[in-house]
Amino acid sequence: MNTDTATTIAAPEVRLVALSRLEASKLNPRTTFPKDYIGELTASVKAEGILTPLLVRPAACKGIVHAKELPAYDAATDTGKLEIVSGECRFRAASAAQLADVPVIIRVLTDPQLVVLNLIEQMQRNQLTPLEEGASFERMLGYKDEAGNPLHTAVSLAEEVGKEKWYVYERLKLLDLTKTGKAALSDGRLVMRVAFALARIPDEKERETATKEILRGRQGEPMTVRDALEFIKENHMRALAGSPFDQKDESLVTKAGSCEKCPFRTGNNPDAFGDVKRGDICTRPACYREKLQAHHARAAAKAEAEGKRVLTIAESQQVFPPHLAVGSIGYNCSLVALDQKPEPHLLKSVVKNVPTWGELVDTIAKAPVKVRSKEKDGTTAETEMPLGGRPQVFLATDQRGQLVEMVEREVVMAAAEKAGEPIFRGKNEPRSPADAAFKKRQREEAEEAKLRSLVAIAALTEFRTALLKRMEPSPLWEALLENGLEVLGGEGAMFLCKWQKLPNDAAFGWYLIITRWWRKLPPTEQQALVPLLLLAEKMRWDGIKAKGVEELAAWLKVDLKALDKRVRAEAKKPKTKAGKKPSKPKPETTIKTKGEKASASKGGAAARAIAAVKGSIKPAKKGGAK
Repeated sequence: MNTDTATTIAAPEVRLVALSRLEASKLNPRTTFPKDYIGELTASVKAEGILTPLLVRPAACKGIVHAKELPAYDAATDTGKLEIVSGECRFRAASAAQLADVPVIIRVLTDPQLVVLNLIEQMQRNQLTPLEEGASFERMLGYKDEAGNPLHTAVSLAEEVGKEKWYVYERLKLLDLTKTGKAALSDGRLVMRVAFALARIPDEKERETATKEILRGRQGEPMTVRDALEFIKENHMRALAGSPFDQKDESLVTKAGSCEKCPFRTGNNPDAFGDVKRGDICTRPACYREKLQAHHARAAAKAEAEGKRVLTIAESQQVFPPHLAVGSIGYNCSLVALDQKPEPHLLKSVVKNVPTWGELVDTIAKAPVKVRSKEKDGTTAETEMPLGGRPQVFLATDQRGQLVEMVEREVVMAAAEKAGEPIFRGKNEPRSPADAAFKKRQREEAEEAKLRSLVAIAALTEFRTALLKRMEPSPLWEALLENGLEVLGGEGAMFLCKWQKLPNDAAFGWYLIITRWWRKLPPTEQQALVPLLLLAEKMRWDGIKAKGVEELAAWLKVDLKALDKRVRAEAKKPKTKAGKKPSKPKPETTIKTKGEKASASKGGAAARAIAAVKGSIKPAKKGGAK
């Protein structure tokens, strides 16, 4: 222990002092004293007295930081106040029990010494909350020696209290939580992992917004740990890898400087972000967006000087919808990226070496052609491009923030035909072999996925029936259900809802939908469904070939091969629409004579004559039928 941290006494002497001389310390990190605990301790004190002496110090030591400044002290002659270092709960119990005297050990201590001793004792007894520990750590790091240097660093403080460095840092970081977050952590609505992740959000307003969003959750219940951490990751972290701007550029946003040196980059602050595997994560999305905007403004100015048109953010989001994967263009969008190739269904069947849209634009530039283009006001105009002209190039911002050069598909297709590149097929021309094969493969995969889902649902149903015969009551099923729902993802939940024909709108809380449905079932059915919850996520994609399914089937004696064969055979049977009777076969009409054949071919009166023979109507008189 540091020589400036403790003053040792060779033989601590226990003294009886008047209870009125004792006073609580403002440096005590503990701020909560449960009434039930104090009540039990009071009853024990009344029955047996105080068995463990309180640790106290003279009131004259208050405010002293350095050991050299401690006053001389004689316990035999002092009758002044004594500040409690350790034992405030015993002091409160003694007061409630109306004791006159209490046993104490008097030590001459500085403020830092008091805090450390109190911390060590209460942390060993797990009597402090994480926030109380953080407040004490912060107080300790604020003390300085005579030269003005900190008495402790996070490392030395961790050694002093017997904890790891990350433990000290985590508790200190929790102090950055907003009032809402601190209250939620104290009453158990936030767990430590989520609270720590929230505390790392640099901007206070964003921190408060995220805290309220997580506590609000779905339908008023807080998010699960997994959902909360995923929410923070998606909304308050950005991967710098592949960012469109130069991370080393300190002039892009002057006040932010370089990303490589930024303390809010996870790799530059391992103490705070030791749980984040990647070191290139930006934890200040607002700064990231500001750099994107600055980069966009630079690129826009350059592009406009080259005759290109830069789409606004709103226009770009119509081209690259934010909910799609990075680089995915919206359905039915008229723009295409220059570095991509035309889709197979647009091409003639004879085309082998397919050029990119950019290569087609270069070809068009070599010949004068008439093309239609969209103006800024939304109107369409037809112009003839001179030799060396090019279609209008647009710059759109994708989901990642990258600027993508694009052209209008129809403009290039029309211009390519006139420029000597007749590679696009007409409406009635056959598809290319590659596109036909792709469409066929898509249909086959969709059909197989449908069959696989039907087989999986049939397997789950048989598993459930077999499990109902084996289940025994156990209090663990509720906990297992919670674990099962933690594993279950959105796709698996929707698959489970489809199996049980439940509302499958994940946006409105499938977790609650499944939980409430499960709790309404009889106990045996609840137990039978728990292991199936754990399999639902994997069976959603892999069907009966999912890991663990064969083992469960063998245990329950379910023949998966026979089940698969049966379900697929039933699915391939032709089905009639509900309520529709099968159509009766039409009666055959036999024309025996040549005259009847000739009459039937003419129609009109001849047809009526044939009908008359069969007795349906009367024959008409000579001269024509009425």
